[in-house]
Amino acid sequence: EKEIIPAAGQGVIAVQTRKGEYFDFMKYVNDKESEICSKAERAFVRKFDGGCSSPIAAFAELKNNKIKITGFYADDSIFEIKSILGNIDDGEELGIELAEKIKEVIYKYER
Repeated sequence: EKEIIPAAGQGVIAVQTRKGEYFDFMKYVNDKESEICSKAERAFVRKFDGGCSSPIAAFAELKNNKIKITGFYADDSIFEIKSILGNIDDGEELGIELAEKIKEVIYKYER
């Protein structure tokens, strides 16, 4: 396991263009694996309504046509780290599922 889980999307470079401009060449720049991982990580963070200053982290990695997402969430003195493994095509759904599983654990602590 990782000792430190990075914030979602760390190391990803995003390119923004003006509407109507020619940018077809960007399809040669996009790394599909990075796109899949970053979308899964962002789905995890969105489920917590997190942002840049939230104590939330996510790291997705691809191997053998599978995606593994590790998520971290902290609130006051409570923190939880969990992972989920699934089909590469289900990355965003798995990010949401992982967030829901961590929310369940956090909710039990709060009771």
